[in-house]
Amino acid sequence: MVSTDNDELVFTEEDEELTFVDEEDEKSSNLDIQDRSPEDRAAIPSLQRGSKWKVLICDDDRSVHAVTKLALDGFKFAGKGLEIVSAFSGSEGIKVMEQQPDIAAILQDVVMETNDAGLRAVKHIREVLKNHLVRIILRTGQPGDFPESSVIVNYDINDYKSKTELTEQKLFTALISSLRAYSGVIHLAESRQELAKLNTQLKSFNQNLEKLVRERTAELEVAKVAAESANKAKSQFLANMSHELRTPLNGILGYAQILKRSKDPEKHQDGLEIIQRSGQHLLTLINDILDLSKIEADKLELHPTEFDLAEFLKSLIDIFTIQASSKDVEILYKPIGQIPEIVKGDDKRLRQILFNLLGNAVKFTDRGTVTLVVQSTGNNRIRFDVIDSGVGIAPEDLPKVFQSFEQVGDKAKMHSGTGLGLPISKRLVEMMGGALQVTSTLGQGSTFWLEIDLPAAANSENTAQMQRRLLDIIGYKGKKRKIVVADAKPSDRSVLVDMLSPLGFETIEAVDGIDSLRKTAASLPDALLLDLNMPNGDGCAVTRKLRQTPRFKETVVITISGDVFESDRQKSIAAGCNDFIPKPVTMKTLMDALQTHLGIEWEYRDERATPAIAAKPAMASSVPANLVLPPDRVMQELLELAEMGDLELLQERAENLEKSDRRLQLFAGEIIKSAKGFQLRKILDYLNAQMEAKAS
Repeated sequence: MVSTDNDELVFTEEDEELTFVDEEDEKSSNLDIQDRSPEDRAAIPSLQRGSKWKVLICDDDRSVHAVTKLALDGFKFAGKGLEIVSAFSGSEGIKVMEQQPDIAAILQDVVMETNDAGLRAVKHIREVLKNHLVRIILRTGQPGDFPESSVIVNYDINDYKSKTELTEQKLFTALISSLRAYSGVIHLAESRQELAKLNTQLKSFNQNLEKLVRERTAELEVAKVAAESANKAKSQFLANMSHELRTPLNGILGYAQILKRSKDPEKHQDGLEIIQRSGQHLLTLINDILDLSKIEADKLELHPTEFDLAEFLKSLIDIFTIQASSKDVEILYKPIGQIPEIVKGDDKRLRQILFNLLGNAVKFTDRGTVTLVVQSTGNNRIRFDVIDSGVGIAPEDLPKVFQSFEQVGDKAKMHSGTGLGLPISKRLVEMMGGALQVTSTLGQGSTFWLEIDLPAAANSENTAQMQRRLLDIIGYKGKKRKIVVADAKPSDRSVLVDMLSPLGFETIEAVDGIDSLRKTAASLPDALLLDLNMPNGDGCAVTRKLRQTPRFKETVVITISGDVFESDRQKSIAAGCNDFIPKPVTMKTLMDALQTHLGIEWEYRDERATPAIAAKPAMASSVPANLVLPPDRVMQELLELAEMGDLELLQERAENLEKSDRRLQLFAGEIIKSAKGFQLRKILDYLNAQMEAKAS
């Protein structure tokens, strides 16, 4: 009997919360996921998106279709009604399942076009179509021909019903159980699909992680090798530095003890010379290390000025010509094309670069030539090539030449350097807008070259004249100026006093901060030259104290220091100083500072004859009238060294002159003798007198 009672036909949404899945369903769901293709698995989430449950009635009896549809009219489960699809044979049912794999349940007849057509359809759906999601309810009118115990074991069905016993209520129960199981299987399939997706993502993540770990491990290995190489290089550097420091210190300390016990220092002039040379060598080491540290800390700054490039280069060539004269090496200078005479750039740093390149070329060339090629490449750029015919550099060593603390080439010649010259030069060139490069052939020589910005100066003639006239300053016009020179070191005070006194300045020496304040108050000077690191009040402290007194608010204060970092300059200016001059102080730097801040107008040699000039022939009077002098460029270089107070380098240049030309022995001998006696003023008078005599 078919009941049409609505209470029996309609099921509320309370059934949605029922999630029971029996053991067989769970087992089936496992097979579902394992057996489905990736395409089928990807389709799983869409199976429940329809608004109705799809149910297939596969039966060759059309009346069964009509009665079943009538019985299920108004059926709902989990808020969704039914969409009934009909098939009237096993083969037709298979086609429907091929086209609509989202059918949730099948009411499958057994005997249709053949006695076992229904069972064959079941097997095809499960094994060929691989659809293990659909719930199959087998209905038969001949249960005796197809025993339930046999069918349920041999065919993958979910329920078995005899048509005679399948009442309306049992049909509802069987269908609800099937749809509930189908829903559970779908949920499980979706969960498994999501889990598979997460597993895939996890696998991909693991692969990426492994790749990143491998890459990072490789990077760390490279970094480790680089760190070990750097540590090895620094260890070598420290070993070299130990030798470099101990050697001059041994000479300084040894001869200091000898001189301390001696009653006649004149007998130990050679020892004094060794002390001086050792001190100069230590200064070079310190400057190299300071330059490197400033470059690495991005603290080094360039200070462009206008300078005579032609004279600058000729001076370098003259220096190295003298140096190479003791070897079988010829120094060549080859300018190519038109080169501007006066250019704007940092001549001090350019000199440092070329000095290093030419020095290395001479050091590693025992015979042959060292050539400096200079040419303008346009766009205000100048190229410098240093070419030597020396020992050359092995290909495997070329990458190391610009590395800090590295030294390559002849092992016997490594001890004479720190391994910092080329790295510093390379970075200086880069700061000047260029690049330092090298090519070399072992046993044939090397070529280092650079190309930097050196624009021509706007008023080159005036600049050249001003630079040449600096050497002719003999005094200043106007009232006598007083300058307090404050430094704890007598030698540093003496250098400044010897620069200022011959020009007519009245100098008052102070030994520390308190002394400088006392003597400033007593003498009312026009300017103070204060060491930055004095005891009892450094230069900045003294300046701040002076600026608190109305009388000294406008007094010119210039700090002088061996601390050459930009932060020291800034600290001085912040304290109220007018200027900052690094040690060693050059005559030009000091004269420029005094002229700028005191408004001094200089007097030159050709403007008046001073008593100082009249007194100079006293040293020269003993020199024969036929005295041979070196070229003007060399004379000017010697005078610059004397004005800088660099007696060690001055004596070295004079000795090289003496060796290079016998005719210069008398001239050079006077300088050597005075340098050994630390008679700087005497050397200045001598050089000025000879230059004046030569000009006349």
